[in-house]
Amino acid sequence: MPVPGKDDGDLVDVFLSEDGNTFLYHTTVRTILISGQPYVVFEATHMSVAVTAANNGTNLSADKATNSTSGSAYTALSNIVIAE
Repeated sequence: MPVPGKDDGDLVDVFLSEDGNTFLYHTTVRTILISGQPYVVFEATHMSVAVTAANNGTNLSADKATNSTSGSAYTALSNIVIAE
């Protein structure tokens, strides 16, 4: 992303929003020169997470499906946990 008026190595505050209104993330990055123009370059990062599956989600009867003619029923599941 071009950053007019900045020099190579200047710090720039970056606020990111998923909905365009609420700023959820803040970071400070340095500008770099690309073809003589200052730019901010964002890198993709990957995080490791552990996913704990819900209980009671196996061996469910198709006879309890929402469109079943023999009476539908919901099966309660435990929480699905995603942790860094």
